[in-house]
Formats: sequence, C-alpha cells, structure tokens
Amino acid sequence: RREWKVGSMDPADIRFTQSSVGSNLADYMDMLERGSQAPPIRVYKQNGQWHSLDNRRLAAYRGLGHDSIPTQRVYLSHNNGRSNKDGTEQTIRQEAARKSTTTCGGKDILIRGPGCMLLGI
Repeated sequence: RREWKVGSMDPADIRFTQSSVGSNLADYMDMLERGSQAPPIRVYKQNGQWHSLDNRRLAAYRGLGHDSIPTQRVYLSHNNGRSNKDGTEQTIRQEAARKSTTTCGGKDILIRGPGCMLLGI
C-alpha cells in the first residue's frame, strides 16, 4: 500500500475539483494571513494533472498569492476516513467524484456571495 506523502507545491499547479466555494473563503484567508497553520491540502493526480480535494483552502492560498503550500498526496483507491450512508468506508475516488463539479477543467472557481468573483490560474 502506498503511503500518503506530505510536501509542498505551487498552488498554480493544482486544479480545483469544484465549480464554486462559499463566501466564507474570507475567513480562511484571514486565518492564513494571521499565520495560522492549516492542514495540508489533499491532492491527487489524474490524467497528468494535480487536483485538490480541499478547494476552499486552495482558493484562499491562491487569493493571497502564495507560491508554495502544504500538500498531502492521496490516492484514489485509499479510504478517506469517512463513512458512506450505508456504513462502508468512503474512498478518495468517491469523495473526488462527489466534489467534481467543475466545468472548466478546474482552472478557476467561482466564489459565491455578494459581489461574486472568479478566481483562476
């Protein structure tokens, strides 16, 4: 079994899996600006591209202009530590499928709320 590897990546190299995030993105950005540590962003590789399972945090790092962020490589075949409604272990593949709402290949993400804006590569 492959282990989940922790490292760092340029956020511009990671695609979003969701088409939008909530307006509470500003809270994450404030937290990061104050120097708070966030958990690594879980990323997986598919079709030669890196994709995020933690889109809100990725958007926050990008919005703040970070060029290196903490990441944790995960594999689609591994369990993600959550349970499905039927009690079975949920896999990363299932979580990725549930979150996969992007229509632009993950290049940008809509930030919902007053004065909606688009954040992209």
